[in-house]
Amino acid sequence: MTRIPNNPLPENILLPLLVPVLVPGTQLALGSSSGTGVEQVYVTNKFALSQGRFPAVLLSPGTLISYRCSLTTYDATPVVDVVYYDRWDRQPGLTTDDLREQMESDLQRMYSNLESFLDRNQGFTVNGQVYPVSLGTPTFTAYDKEALEREFPGLPLDARVMHIPCIILPYHV
Repeated sequence: MTRIPNNPLPENILLPLLVPVLVPGTQLALGSSSGTGVEQVYVTNKFALSQGRFPAVLLSPGTLISYRCSLTTYDATPVVDVVYYDRWDRQPGLTTDDLREQMESDLQRMYSNLESFLDRNQGFTVNGQVYPVSLGTPTFTAYDKEALEREFPGLPLDARVMHIPCIILPYHV
């Protein structure tokens, strides 16, 4: 008999679920054509992000820690990387400090949105299956002014990554 995978909430399910949860109330949403910001959040598609409008966010899988809790119980902590990109040349007079302040504010709002969502829902529901999730402490990288320019020359971007540990409650196999 084959047991379930070590991560019962794989990235191809988790990452798209986060998109509408993260963006309300952010500058990303306010500056988007839809007013929701969801079209400026890309799930593992860095090339499409490079062709789109900024600011923009890339959601991608980070590390995955899974371990055995007992003979029949496992636990998993997938880390979601939320990479926030913005062009420092998109507004005349916008200083790097101003840009980074906006980026920091949006990343903090996104984490608060996720906390509030999980307080109300205790997890995500997919096809009737509830995936209970709690959050670990987020960590933030330093700003990277040459972010995508290394991969896509001509894009004068600044970036910062928020790593969010999503702690999945122990599950039986």
